[in-house]
Amino acid sequence: MSSTPATAHTNLSSETSSTTATSASSGRKVPAWMLAPYEEKEVRARCQEQADRMCADKFLAFGRCSEKNQLLFSWKCAEQKKAMIDCVAYWGSTEKFEEVQDRYITEKQEKLRKEGRL
Repeated sequence: MSSTPATAHTNLSSETSSTTATSASSGRKVPAWMLAPYEEKEVRARCQEQADRMCADKFLAFGRCSEKNQLLFSWKCAEQKKAMIDCVAYWGSTEKFEEVQDRYITEKQEKLRKEGRL
């Protein structure tokens, strides 16, 4: 059974993966889907913000339960804790990361087109 390793740009179309952009600093041609370390950091920050926003109600429910039950919160707030962990796991999944990454790459390509570098 042979399997191929997953790559960061598996969801991109062949048109997207074959386009190149000129690097502003070096003048080299690089694939437009390739992200610099600072861009990867931005994608991760966007994922974290999305998870924080989508799970805010779960965080609040767990916090309220913990304050109310103080020393017994481990047992009394197990349901809220599980809901919070499940929410963060869903919004922090690889699939959600790839969705945010694809959106970022699309935005990057649009910006490069407007600047005439793609």
